[in-house]
Amino acid sequence: MYLFPDIKRNDIWKKGYNKLAKIDVDWNKLFFQNIRDMDHKNFEEHYFDDSFDLDKLDKIVLYSIPFGLKKWLSHLILEFKFSDGKNIFLSVEARRQPEEWFSVLKWLIHHYGLIFIWGTENDLIWLRRNIRKDKIDSWELKIDKEKAKQWLLYFINRTNKLIEKPEYYNVVTSNCTTNLYDALKEISDKNIKFSWEIVLWAFIDRYLKRYDII
Repeated sequence: MYLFPDIKRNDIWKKGYNKLAKIDVDWNKLFFQNIRDMDHKNFEEHYFDDSFDLDKLDKIVLYSIPFGLKKWLSHLILEFKFSDGKNIFLSVEARRQPEEWFSVLKWLIHHYGLIFIWGTENDLIWLRRNIRKDKIDSWELKIDKEKAKQWLLYFINRTNKLIEKPEYYNVVTSNCTTNLYDALKEISDKNIKFSWEIVLWAFIDRYLKRYDII
């Protein structure tokens, strides 16, 4: 196991983390490569490609799964729902090596890679609800469809940039919540301010309610 792994490599990560998503945008058509559909029960990785119509993006749902430190931290997942019945989930995670679990120290140093996992509900939500038995909260975001499109395109752009310029995951500066905050700053018309709720992620709902986003 590498203490300071070369995050440009794709062959040193555990199952489910060794493929990066790539999305091509052709006007309103979105072509996703490497959508993850992990079978967590049998620990088998599956990927597939799919396309989406940006004009049919209908709503965005935010999921919060509290964990650790007396549940002061929380993992966030976004669901992008389309009017034709299709959906896709986004989970911003630490890219880990085989047999490796989370370490607070490693969270703070350049150890984990940053990965944007685009996946299915059967993968990203089922794992947490049915295997880990996590409590899952969810809220539909109060943003209009044009803003929702901008959100999706923002995360698509971030995903593609990681292919050419990999980044490290950091528990304070680059995680699931800070990337959500960066998107808000980029797209929202409101004067979005940094807050302690961005650091203690489990309180993100208080933060978003303050700006009338959920």
